[in-house]
Amino acid sequence: MTLNNEPPAALVNPDEIGPVPTGDGGLPEGLPPFDLDRHLPQLINMTMAEVNGRLDAALRAIDLPLAHWRLLAIVRSRPGCTLSDVASLTVIDMSTLSRAIRRLEEDKLVRRRSSRADGRRMSLHLTSHGEGVFAEAWSVVSRYYAFLFAGLTEEDEAALRRIMHELRDRLDRSPWDSL
Repeated sequence: MTLNNEPPAALVNPDEIGPVPTGDGGLPEGLPPFDLDRHLPQLINMTMAEVNGRLDAALRAIDLPLAHWRLLAIVRSRPGCTLSDVASLTVIDMSTLSRAIRRLEEDKLVRRRSSRADGRRMSLHLTSHGEGVFAEAWSVVSRYYAFLFAGLTEEDEAALRRIMHELRDRLDRSPWDSL
């Protein structure tokens, strides 16, 4: 299944949205009934909130908050990345991200180095201690994900991954960002 890359006509130009005519029950005419149990954004949000809460609890047992795990995972996956690179991969504002990276530095998990290409830019790297903490955390995270995705076939996982990437790509082209 491939997502249609064209947004619905009503979404093409959000500036042209006017008063919405309503039918019985105050809902806009022509819309399907709203069913919270089938509302995908709600389902995604609730699922991720539960995953994040449980994973955070498991990681706190080894003294690593989930947010710090995610930063370690990014820096390990992209050695030499900059703070801007990390910001583009997270939904953390730059001041909060800077404080979190500073905390990882204080904990001797991450170090900053002047970039070889541009001495004004700082690149991020895991320390040897950071590598050890990452390995311990990855053993927790990978077991949790194995449990979470047990029963899904490789094709199921590939389809889910593809759909999520297509949704993210669509968000990058959203005409709704200007609202």
